[in-house]
Amino acid sequence: MKLTNEWIVGFVDGDGCFKVLRTPRFEETRELHGNNPRAEGTTRYCFVVSQEKRSKDVLYALKKHFGCGFVNSAGRNMYEYRVANQEHLKNIILPFFVKYGLRTCKREDFKLLYKTLMGVEPDISAYPMCRDWLIGFIDAEANYYVSMVKDYPIPQFSIGLHERDHQVLYEIKNFLNCGVIYKKNPSGEPGVPTGRRELRGKNPYITYQISSLLGFEKIIETCVSNKNRCLLRTAKRISFLKFSKIVSIIKTKKHLTPEGKAQIRKIRDSIR
Repeated sequence: MKLTNEWIVGFVDGDGCFKVLRTPRFEETRELHGNNPRAEGTTRYCFVVSQEKRSKDVLYALKKHFGCGFVNSAGRNMYEYRVANQEHLKNIILPFFVKYGLRTCKREDFKLLYKTLMGVEPDISAYPMCRDWLIGFIDAEANYYVSMVKDYPIPQFSIGLHERDHQVLYEIKNFLNCGVIYKKNPSGEPGVPTGRRELRGKNPYITYQISSLLGFEKIIETCVSNKNRCLLRTAKRISFLKFSKIVSIIKTKKHLTPEGKAQIRKIRDSIR
């Protein structure tokens, strides 16, 4: 599996993290731990990307791409790619994300790790929105689902983020030129499409959603190559391909027939 730099940035913007882990000094923990020599103040640094077991091949591809780190089980059917060696962080990971800047709030965590390890602020700027970045971000954050309302199929594509990353959703919306952005009401029910000044509310999460055939065609066009090959790299490609089949049935209006509805239900029930 070959990964592009832009895809990696999009994927890490969704599922990656940069950590500075500090443990208390001995004096601060003596009352709790007694005279335990292991309870001394230390600082650890790491770059981590987590995925469920079905998508662990992506983690091995990241390891191959960077040439450092390791992949291991993280419990509960999860795996992680981790780089904790300081020299690898300084010479490989940090320079990569300076050159290919992150777009989400992960950028602030990266800057903290960089400053702590390197002693200076990083000089970075967000990498321009592009197709490969978006595919990586979709691999990390997107959801495809189909609901049946009065025996009528309603597909939806969505990306939900914390409110502090609302600008990323607007950039995606502008790049695809379709979809709506909304926040949820305190009850958890979807609200009306929202503008930038209406984002403040009790629920800190907002969602970018596509629910039109035109929008579905844009997503499919984005995630499929000229040779009709799916460009997604995680297990989400399975959901995407099934979702695409349902969209195809709706485009040909076969969803109005009993046979088409039955076919859609069968595909929908197998989407994970």
